[in-house]
Amino acid sequence: MPVLRLPRIYVPTFCAIRIMHFGPRGRINIIKNFSGEMSEEAYGGVMRCLLCGSCEPECAAGIKITEAIRALKMHLAQTR
Repeated sequence: MPVLRLPRIYVPTFCAIRIMHFGPRGRINIIKNFSGEMSEEAYGGVMRCLLCGSCEPECAAGIKITEAIRALKMHLAQTR
């Protein structure tokens, strides 16, 4: 039987906390669903991103997660 190799995504905040909002997929969902307001939990997921880029090499969709999070952080800093 072939061995299934899953991508190894090392996202420091997700590894430490293990909450969806702190992982790459959770953060992309936050960005995708952002409509001007967000829950405190989602806000924490975005603001605790270290912008280290460790999630990007394994992204099958090629999403520049770090750029998207940086832009959202800047927007939130200006509007909150």
